[in-house]
Parts: sequence; structure tokens; C-alpha cells
Amino acid sequence: MRDWAGLVVFGWMYPEMRYRMDRQQGYNNTIFRNESKRLSSEIILEAEEFAFRKWGRNRLYTYIDVKKVASRNPGYCFLKAGWARAGYSKKGKLLLDKYREEAHD
Repeated sequence: MRDWAGLVVFGWMYPEMRYRMDRQQGYNNTIFRNESKRLSSEIILEAEEFAFRKWGRNRLYTYIDVKKVASRNPGYCFLKAGWARAGYSKKGKLLLDKYREEAHD
């Protein structure tokens, strides 16, 4: 997804489990950049709805490289959108995820 002005980009990937060395399942947010005036948390929620409408309900997850984020609270926009801290990767990246109640029906 991107906006018409090129100020927002958000991408999902749904990799096959056999290719995931980290064993994560679900829709993986692989890129997110917001240079617009919109709240990042609102963009994330919009991207979630897009993914669920297009591919169905599933777990969502992303990694945050805390070394490359200036914020004292890395992933804050995801947390504001209802995501939760789920651990760290072997390389020290913060893992965030979100489950939808409906995804477990």
C-alpha cells in the first residue's frame, strides 16, 4: 500500500512456513514508512483491514530494529494500534504481534 503522494508505504508478506527460519506464522509487515501528517497507528489499522479483506483473518507480526529507531519506545505506533510485544529475534530485533479474536474461530 502507498498513498498517492508517496508519503506512506506499508507492505505485507505471507511467507510459507517452510521458508521461515524463525517459525513465525501469519502476515508479516515487511516495510512501513510514514512521512505524512497522518497518525501511524491509523495507517496500521487501515493496513490490517486491507489484509483481512484481501486474504482473510490471520495473525499479524513485525520486527523492529531498536538500534535504528530514535524513539524511547520502539514500535509505539504499533502498540497504539493494539499490537503487543512478543519477544526478540536472535539478532535482537523486537517482535510485535497482534491477534484478531475472529482469527481463532
